[in-house]
Amino acid sequence: MKRKEVLAYISTIDGWLSSHEGFFLYEAARSINSGKTKKGNIVEIGSWLGKSTICLASGSKEGSKSNVFAIDPHKGEFTKGNGIGKKAPTFKAFQQNLKKTGVASLVKPLVTTSKKAATSWKGSIQLLFIDGLHDYKNSKLDYSLWSPFVAENGMIAFHDAFCGHIGPEKIIRDEILSSDNWHDIGVVGSIIYAKKGTAKTLLQRLDILRTKFFISLALSLNKKEIFAPIKFFLIHRVIKTFLLNTYTMQLKLENE
Repeated sequence: MKRKEVLAYISTIDGWLSSHEGFFLYEAARSINSGKTKKGNIVEIGSWLGKSTICLASGSKEGSKSNVFAIDPHKGEFTKGNGIGKKAPTFKAFQQNLKKTGVASLVKPLVTTSKKAATSWKGSIQLLFIDGLHDYKNSKLDYSLWSPFVAENGMIAFHDAFCGHIGPEKIIRDEILSSDNWHDIGVVGSIIYAKKGTAKTLLQRLDILRTKFFISLALSLNKKEIFAPIKFFLIHRVIKTFLLNTYTMQLKLENE
């Protein structure tokens, strides 16, 4: 399936990934064997019914054909408000969706918890997508266990981190925005991503300062008691114009 077909198909699958976010995952996976990056593993934590998995694997299929290790116990648990919701087990439907989109051969399902999978993991990771349970405890655990495996100039991405759930949002504040070990930080939909390593040039350092300032501003504004439509306009129509990046520019051009 080509990207347009992939994005059309995932819209029929239950889940919380938008088409813009699917576009980002597809393109990020497709490009991991270009530029300064090398062929390596793609790991996602939290697969649900396969929306993100299909985007990652389809992009990889167009690029380096790297394996996608999809970690999920498939018990049907998901973040619901400040607690955990429960639906039917998801693994069977997950497998069916992979087969329908022709990416099953690239996907290596690990039907277990993030913690258990990490104990036996040995390879480096070029693209890590964290989309497990969104409370702080689990978000912190996923980051602590898996971020050390991300290769130099490899990418980490968090779903529901931009004005989303408290867990990934706090990890972004504490571990990404407050550190000099990540660069090329950006936002697509609710996803915040970054590449491992320090900025090499003055332009890169200035870009990091710009991005950190506006992401921090948006996250702070989101916590304030402001009339919802005004808050949405300020964050998603004003601040996001200062957070344009390679992916959002490409989206904008393709939608015009």
